[in-house]
Amino acid sequence: MAKDGTNRGGRRIRAGDKPHPLVDKIAAGKAAKILEVPDLHPESMLEADDLDDAADL
Repeated sequence: MAKDGTNRGGRRIRAGDKPHPLVDKIAAGKAAKILEVPDLHPESMLEADDLDDAADL
């Protein structure tokens, strides 16, 4: 516990149990989350012509 009362981990860097791989969690029957990656399209990128009030560098 830190001086301000919050739990921030152990005394040493990277102390504590390491997370198990997702395959092992699913095989053990534990709850596991798979993060969804947003589908970004290159055509939806903002073009410099669209920035009328931007500063000229």
